[in-house]
Formats: sequence, structure tokens, C-alpha cells
Amino acid sequence: MRWQQHIKLPELAPLFICTGVGMAMAGSYVFRLATKGPEVTWSRVKNPEPWQVIGPSHRVKFYSPHDYSKLDRPAPQEAYDAIKGV
Repeated sequence: MRWQQHIKLPELAPLFICTGVGMAMAGSYVFRLATKGPEVTWSRVKNPEPWQVIGPSHRVKFYSPHDYSKLDRPAPQEAYDAIKGV
């Protein structure tokens, strides 16, 4: 059988649909990572090191069962001030 004849077979429709949905989901996830990822920067002038502006309440994961906004900082403020001074 030729390739064009395989496309017209009705029993292959679920295969094509599932493959298309999977490719669309993978593409949308890669697009989300490229636009909202904390380690990705599209403008080196505005924000050359984007990973340094991530706050403790900033949600980085796509899905997380935990609420990070209620967590305290893991180190005292003096430690963060010492790092900024370097």
C-alpha cells in the first residue's frame, strides 16, 4: 500500500489523533518553557541574569502541590545582604 492509502484507513484515525495531540502538547510545553522559564532570557540588556530575581514566593514549576508563598526564607537577611555585597 502507498502512503496516501494508509491515511484514508479509518482504523488509523485514533493513531493520528493521539500523535497529533501529543505533538501539540509537547510543543506547547516547550513554548511555555521558552517564555516563562526562570533561567531563560530573551533580552540580555534588560535582564542578563534572570535566575537572580527569583523570589521565594515565585512559582517556577508548572504544577506544584505546595504553596510556596507561606514559606520563610531559609537564611537570615544578613546572609542575603552579604551575598549582594560581593
